[in-house]
Amino acid sequence: MQVQEGQNIQLTLIAEDHDSGISYTSVGGSGHYTCIAGRITTNIALDKVAEEQNLLPDQRGRLKTKAVQLTDVTLGAQKCPAGAIFSGGTITYTGKSENGQRMQNASTIIFRRDR
Repeated sequence: MQVQEGQNIQLTLIAEDHDSGISYTSVGGSGHYTCIAGRITTNIALDKVAEEQNLLPDQRGRLKTKAVQLTDVTLGAQKCPAGAIFSGGTITYTGKSENGQRMQNASTIIFRRDR
């Protein structure tokens, strides 16, 4: 998915399990961008610590069959050092879920922006 600098995107993780329910979700990511100043190229790492949800059973001991987790992403919030120009970058986000039987699932989305 290509995006514009400064564009805010809301990622929505939806996990469903109608048999055993959902016990856990998380969304986090990492990436990098590159700045160029003359002949000097600088790679800058980006890390988004995973936001986690541990979901508890209700009073009858049952987990919800659907869980939703929202995460905001603003691209281009990090700037290049003075005198350098942005050359491109990528951020990869992974959403994970676990059902009541501890079976895991994961999905990945990649954001890329080139100069």
